[in-house]
Amino acid sequence: MKNCPTKALDEEGKTDIFKCMKSSQPYSFIAYLSFLDKYIEADKEKRQAMAMEFFPYYQANAFITQYYCFNCLKLCPARKRSK
Repeated sequence: MKNCPTKALDEEGKTDIFKCMKSSQPYSFIAYLSFLDKYIEADKEKRQAMAMEFFPYYQANAFITQYYCFNCLKLCPARKRSK
């Protein structure tokens, strides 16, 4: 629990899935909607600067791929003991 990089295991016996997902799937559909909201609200110059940020969201949602964070697996003490 102490090694969880996102602190998703702070409460014993429970996993805060939202903390985990925020780290392990930063380009999820919810994050994509948040990006679009910011994009729509931005002025023209800001939109141009944000344009390249769009592609990871597009790829993750169009091709159903995610950029997973494996730090929890790498740091998990249970995994280390099972080797």
